[in-house]
Amino acid sequence: MWELSEVLRLFVTGWIVLALLAFPETAAAWIENRAEASDTRLTIEKSGKAVVQYRVRLHTNGNERFKQYRIRGVDPAARPLPHSYVVPASDALSGSLDAAVPLRLSIRQPRKGREEQGAELQIDVDDERGLRRGRYVLVLRYETDLRQRGLIQRDGSLLRIRYPGLRFEDGLPNARATFVLPAAPTAPRAIENLEHIGRGDDVTVPSVYLSEVRRGAERDEVEILRSYAPAGESVPWIVRVDQRSLDPLPRLVPILPERHDGRVISLVRKPHARVWIFAIGGLLFIVYALLVVLKARSVARVARKSGAYVRPVIPMPLALRAVLSAAAVVVGIMLQLVVDWPVWGAVAVVAGSVLAAHGRARVEREGALRGPGRWLSVSEREALVDPPRPCTSWLDWSTRAGKICCLLSLTLLGIFVALITPEAPWHATLLGFDAVALLALFGTAMESTMPPDRSVEPAGFLRSLSKRLRAMPIADTIRLVPRIRIPHGAIDPDELRLLVVPRVPLRGFNGIEVGICYVLGTGARVAMPEVLLRVVGDSPCDHAVASISRVGRITPGRRVGERVIAVAPRLPTVRMTAEIVSAIAARVIDREAVQQAPPRAATAVPVTNEPPKPDRASDESGSNSDEAAA
Repeated sequence: MWELSEVLRLFVTGWIVLALLAFPETAAAWIENRAEASDTRLTIEKSGKAVVQYRVRLHTNGNERFKQYRIRGVDPAARPLPHSYVVPASDALSGSLDAAVPLRLSIRQPRKGREEQGAELQIDVDDERGLRRGRYVLVLRYETDLRQRGLIQRDGSLLRIRYPGLRFEDGLPNARATFVLPAAPTAPRAIENLEHIGRGDDVTVPSVYLSEVRRGAERDEVEILRSYAPAGESVPWIVRVDQRSLDPLPRLVPILPERHDGRVISLVRKPHARVWIFAIGGLLFIVYALLVVLKARSVARVARKSGAYVRPVIPMPLALRAVLSAAAVVVGIMLQLVVDWPVWGAVAVVAGSVLAAHGRARVEREGALRGPGRWLSVSEREALVDPPRPCTSWLDWSTRAGKICCLLSLTLLGIFVALITPEAPWHATLLGFDAVALLALFGTAMESTMPPDRSVEPAGFLRSLSKRLRAMPIADTIRLVPRIRIPHGAIDPDELRLLVVPRVPLRGFNGIEVGICYVLGTGARVAMPEVLLRVVGDSPCDHAVASISRVGRITPGRRVGERVIAVAPRLPTVRMTAEIVSAIAARVIDREAVQQAPPRAATAVPVTNEPPKPDRASDESGSNSDEAAA
């Protein structure tokens, strides 16, 4: 009998054999390519453009045919030239091209973060069968601009031309480069470069260079030979030439990062482009001036409805302000995009935005005082409903239409910025910051910063407050009644409050009211809740809340002998307001009356929305000191 280990060994061996048989070509296919020599020839014109020709001797071995090869260290801006080919090494020595096979060249850009290693030159054999094993010579040709790449620089009275060679993974036993230059009075010469041999060596060894100069009537040649090329590194070929052999270089100026594209600046020099620029600028001027006028009229209409007034940041007549604002914005954009004065352009755009902006809403002190009125109890279903959503202005961020228009405008601006970013990133950045001109229209003098309708706006806060109070332990001992105030001679209420009444209060208790006042600001209005405790002076209820009187604000009430203790939460939240109401209600409950009363009597109090009825005369008095308390 076989043991279990032997059975498992045979099973695993059988699966390995089946896997090898299932993929015979993948397991057996292999190819090895090794560069043995490299010969670079640079034919440089007076303008700095050069035609680079590589002759790379390659040894390929394996059971696969040679079809593709890649070399690193090529200029990313190189342009491959036709007539590149591969020929057997034996035919290359004899100068025969009978067995030559064309090659297709393409440039593969370097990955992000590896730009210093250069691009890759992909070589494809233009033959479906490929090449057999053996030694071949690859002849590769492309065109580049040495001056544009910054490889031609001044070196004293001469010029220095530095050209980085190719990178080979296995290195090269020998490398050669030949510079073909226009003739000049001073002979060119090569420069030896000192480099480290290996990354971990501590000894600096001079590279072995051999050079030869050949003078001619029209061309000078400098041939440089190096005995080896490090693995994975580029061999720098450096020569010094006479300045008269090439076109003069521009004067030495500090090299600054590229901020803009010359195409944008050159637009103003073309007559047809100049017409388009002025047409677009004029259209932008008309549109922005019209928006400033519409915004000012909308703000005036909303402020008049709210009983407030809003002034622009810079007070002046509307027509003059619209013209100056639009002119400043358009001139600023032109200074940034056309004249290339970014600082002055930004200053002009900001000035135009300030001219178009409005300040915060204000209320006259005389208009804030109210006359006498009458308080009426209403049901929660009628009073505590959501206020209508404002939808009057499409130039107001606080309205639904304003949000849609603002987001649409910013989206269109963002699309335009994204389109011009590849061509002119500096101008795209400036144009993105110019969105402040739109924010001055949509983000100032909004309806959310105006005085609200106090008979409707507090409904949401008071509804949340009533829900929280009913969830607290004191909910069984209190009643919640919304109340509205109707001024004398009017039919519409002007304020909404929530009345909290214990079922068995102490003698001298008149009510607990929760009112909301609003603080106006530039960005929004803030709701500030306040709890008003109404008691009769020198009564048992007044004595029970003596500790609250020391921390609250005391004002006269509606009735004779009544006083109001106003307590505001530290933070204007529903939770803190409910805790204050619960604590005050617990103080004003008559505990002895609750304990002495029979259970039926204690529970027989009907739950109604009617609060204790105050005196008619005092209810109609409507003292202004009480209104100032909330």
